[in-house]
Amino acid sequence: MRVVHGIRYARAQRFGPPVPESLGPDRLGARAPQPGIEGSEDCLHLTVWAPLGATAAPVLVWIHGGAHVSGGVDDPVTDGSRLAATQGLVVVAMQYRLGALGHLLGDGTEEGQDAANAALHDQLAALRWVQAHIAEFGGDASAVTLMGQSAGGVDVLAHLSTSAGEGLFHRAIAHSCTAERAMSLPQAARIRDAFLAAAGVESIREAADLPVAAIVRAQTRVIDRFSAAAPIDALPFRPVIDGRLLHERPLEALAAGAGAGLPLLIGSARREALPWMSGGVAEGAALAALLERIAPSASIDELAAAYRVDRGRRPELRELREAVLSEVMYRSPVDRVVAARRAARGTAETFVYDFDPAGLTGVDAGHSGDLPMVFGTSTASTSAGLSSRMAAAWGSFARGGRPSSEPSWGDAADGVFRWGAHPRMISASDPALRAVLTAAGAACDRL
Repeated sequence: MRVVHGIRYARAQRFGPPVPESLGPDRLGARAPQPGIEGSEDCLHLTVWAPLGATAAPVLVWIHGGAHVSGGVDDPVTDGSRLAATQGLVVVAMQYRLGALGHLLGDGTEEGQDAANAALHDQLAALRWVQAHIAEFGGDASAVTLMGQSAGGVDVLAHLSTSAGEGLFHRAIAHSCTAERAMSLPQAARIRDAFLAAAGVESIREAADLPVAAIVRAQTRVIDRFSAAAPIDALPFRPVIDGRLLHERPLEALAAGAGAGLPLLIGSARREALPWMSGGVAEGAALAALLERIAPSASIDELAAAYRVDRGRRPELRELREAVLSEVMYRSPVDRVVAARRAARGTAETFVYDFDPAGLTGVDAGHSGDLPMVFGTSTASTSAGLSSRMAAAWGSFARGGRPSSEPSWGDAADGVFRWGAHPRMISASDPALRAVLTAAGAACDRL
């Protein structure tokens, strides 16, 4: 396996677009600045894993998650070496700007173009680098799959929804994400003004002179401020509908036909909210407070009855709160992406999955739990069979636009593929709970 870390693909300009670079000798190692990690603004680099002797191999480009404010290419869970080796892929992971440095809206005082969607522009620069240079690593630039999870999945759907990414990738995979997490200009201006106040400056021009640590501290204050009034946590730094790169929410663009010619593999974990289920709370009060914020007209009894229809038993209050949060955070949003793709009547198929490893001891069932399965990095003794099958399905999708290693996995019109102890196609995943929450207008914007 040939592994090259820290390949520069562009240079970051604070609150400005990236400056692309050709393949050169520079090797970088820092993560993007983020809470708890100093990092460096000079962080626009790639890691490439390429099988020795690869020739015109399909390429998988990975965008990491982390709530748009954290993460990096050096996470051992998403090390690409095993996936590249077992599936014959060239795997590329990109580092990009985060938080305010990646998403802050300008105010007209900055030099050049403002920084709204700098993170997305970084990712586009990385994809252009792949087009120009991946053949030197044995990759096929005409067979690029763009894949991301959580915030990275949000960005994948954003790229799928715009014309800027056309021709830069040919298939897409999105884990545990939403096509609705994009701010309007008024929302973005509100976040910008809150950031400037938290930083103690009056303009973006002044913020351009701040130490990077001061920028990270200010963005953390903004996150804390908005989280105090949120159902779970706040994500104020995220893609912006700026009228240049994004013209509408990706969901609406997808429904209008954007990306309809590219195959999409998308899904979520059945227990997405597991990491957010803090202990030591009065579950009844916590569930009532959650419903008051996201679905005031939904009753606990009604939701519990729907849970029983879906899963064959009445839930504990903690289980019901987890199921509701899982549904509104990621599962219903994924379902709406699938519906948008079907409404667009495009030429490419959509393949949907859910991840439910119940009964597999040591396998994480929550948000991000499917990643070790796909990348082959799980240490659970019970995971080997599931991991090899999931990696093969993702690999076959990257090679040909269909998860053909699982012949029963059909288009979204046929249902959902459940990954777990007994992988199989099912007609739907928790439809009764989803119907009750949808009827109640449940929403969780997380701003």
